[in-house]
Amino acid sequence: DYKAALSYALESLKICEELGDKINTGDALGIFAALATAAGEPAKASRLFGAAQATRDATGDKLAKADQIFFDRYTGEARIALGNEAFSSAF
Repeated sequence: DYKAALSYALESLKICEELGDKINTGDALGIFAALATAAGEPAKASRLFGAAQATRDATGDKLAKADQIFFDRYTGEARIALGNEAFSSAF
């Protein structure tokens, strides 16, 4: 259910902002990126994946293996849709 997932992701991001929780902000951005991929918006997804990764890099957060597998799937789909060069540029 795309609409419900988008609503929950937005709620999660708002809570992260209220709490100043940078670590989970990266995860929320990654969820938005996966949703953008699913919605057929690979350029938007690539930018959001880049923002999620930058947030994780800044906080030193590492994804759990299951989360990495999830994000790899959607990152791969966005990369295929855009091509490597455009994906890397947007990322």
